[in-house]
Amino acid sequence: MLSRRLPRWLRRRHVLELSYLISISVVALVGLIIKSIGSEESTIASLIDSIVVFSILFLIGLTLKIQKQQSELLPCEIITDPGELYNHFLFEVGRSEHTILLSHVRHMSFSKIESNSDFQDAIRVWASDDRNQRVLRIVAITDGNSESNQVAAKLAADSHLTGGYHLRGLAWNPTTPMTNFAIFDDRTAFVCFYDGRDEPDNRAALWAMRITDCRTVQRLSRYFISLWDDPCLIRKQELIARFPPTG
Repeated sequence: MLSRRLPRWLRRRHVLELSYLISISVVALVGLIIKSIGSEESTIASLIDSIVVFSILFLIGLTLKIQKQQSELLPCEIITDPGELYNHFLFEVGRSEHTILLSHVRHMSFSKIESNSDFQDAIRVWASDDRNQRVLRIVAITDGNSESNQVAAKLAADSHLTGGYHLRGLAWNPTTPMTNFAIFDDRTAFVCFYDGRDEPDNRAALWAMRITDCRTVQRLSRYFISLWDDPCLIRKQELIARFPPTG
């Protein structure tokens, strides 16, 4: 009941500041008591001790406050290891409930590491669930016989067989920015960049951000949907016709 009566700023933002200010006040009060009853030498010593403790408490409080503000303003993790990234993806698939937004905008095939293979399998299984779950996926395609076209053919087959798997194609050329997204339920987003360009037998180095700030994730979701709705994208049926399922 008491917590409801307290102002919101007191309950949330300034609890830390209030705590260390009370501590500082206690230290100062103890120093004054010692000063009033002690000798001149002990008075100087207690005053120095009070100043030292005051400074330590102030620095601790300031450090904690800065860390708290940084965690609120920048809820972001940098990932450079592909295996770690796909392990994150797998974890997010397991707790997703309605929508997963993905893109593969590069002319190379999927990474051959095991965690990526596990993730692709998990996506197919998740999209085949009967709870109105959906995967929206954008894949790059080219006019030639690129590795990305092989990826598109595989995804077209998955999309053809799985009702919750929706696919659209993006015409790729060497100047197309390699920026990819993996967004799970407007809850967690991954934005993936690459250091340099993909070359034969040499994948560009990964640099990805994992973002958990709700408003930022929602904005990224809206941005992805704006890309998805672009009339220039190749629709699912055309992709399936271009890359017909085999067998």
